[in-house]
Amino acid sequence: MEHLQSIIDLRRRRSHDQWHLKHGKKCDSRLVINVSGSRFETFKSTLERYPNTLLGDHRRRSLFYDKKHDEYFFDRHRLCFEAILYYYQTQGRLRRPENVPLDTFLEEITFFDLGVDALEQVQQAENLEEAQKVPLPKNPICRFIWTTLEYPQYSTTAKIVNIISLAFILLSAVGLAVETLPMYHLATNDQCQYEADGREKEIFV
Repeated sequence: MEHLQSIIDLRRRRSHDQWHLKHGKKCDSRLVINVSGSRFETFKSTLERYPNTLLGDHRRRSLFYDKKHDEYFFDRHRLCFEAILYYYQTQGRLRRPENVPLDTFLEEITFFDLGVDALEQVQQAENLEEAQKVPLPKNPICRFIWTTLEYPQYSTTAKIVNIISLAFILLSAVGLAVETLPMYHLATNDQCQYEADGREKEIFV
């Protein structure tokens, strides 16, 4: 395993050196990125491959620089950052870690400003479909009724209607639960028996 790891590291260094030779640059400085206590080390040129992102832009990145520890500190999700750093190292390959929720991963992509291409890549990998816009009724009265009943946050009236509907649902649920109690169950049986006896007397009379 150690021999295999050394071969992988050697290939990574060779590919990195070839990238520098191709762009006419010498080996640049390395920087340390601290993400909630986990430290990651990478080359500055690796991040500058995407200058429009948060980490690739020197000015935006410098806002998170800690002079005391000579590192960049981000109070963000650790596991997500492993995938984000891999995005820079592989020149655009982005995959969500298995134990990271999708919404959290999307938030980290937005925070580090990886761009529209990264979001589209995740959308394709996760088989996400863009939400379709629901056309509103053209009639103002129908539109008001529809939005009031469908979206409680639309207005104060919608909130009141939503609270009233929830209260009726709660009362009906409590009523059904109370009817199952033994004491009310016996009273219901007695009432049914009383009505049945009354009907029998009417028939015989």
